[in-house]
Amino acid sequence: FTVSLWAKTTTDTRNLGGRLNILIQSGFKVSYWWLGVRTGKFWVDIRTNGWATAQTVTGNTSVIDGAWHYLVVTRVAGVVKLYVDGVLDVTDTGSGTVDLTNDGGDHTVGDVDNAQQWWNGYIDEWRTIQGTALSADRILAEYRNQLAPNTFYSFT
Repeated sequence: FTVSLWAKTTTDTRNLGGRLNILIQSGFKVSYWWLGVRTGKFWVDIRTNGWATAQTVTGNTSVIDGAWHYLVVTRVAGVVKLYVDGVLDVTDTGSGTVDLTNDGGDHTVGDVDNAQQWWNGYIDEWRTIQGTALSADRILAEYRNQLAPNTFYSFT
């Protein structure tokens, strides 16, 4: 899958949102993911049935400077890649199998299912592509095209 968005904040440790299927009374029933900023950096947390952590990946680049940042996460075959402003920031290879294609959940943007960890900043152009991890070239081209829309960049 691929999730991309533009985000702007000066606040640390907040959730951008995720794809969750949560029954509070019964606990977590299916696999899910969420994105956020932790220790000033972009991160993703991917979980399996019963709340077990499959992968938690934190980037290296600070994104809490009050500027707009293009944030992208891709995952295919257990490999998670985080991109900041069109550039690969970190790669992590997980060992767990997580079926995110049929989690049955809804997207929550700016909060994580009433966790009261609301995003403190701006979010724009949230996009989720299920079943496809965009290439690094395409992510860079999309960043450049959105950053300077009068100049069109292509990818190969």
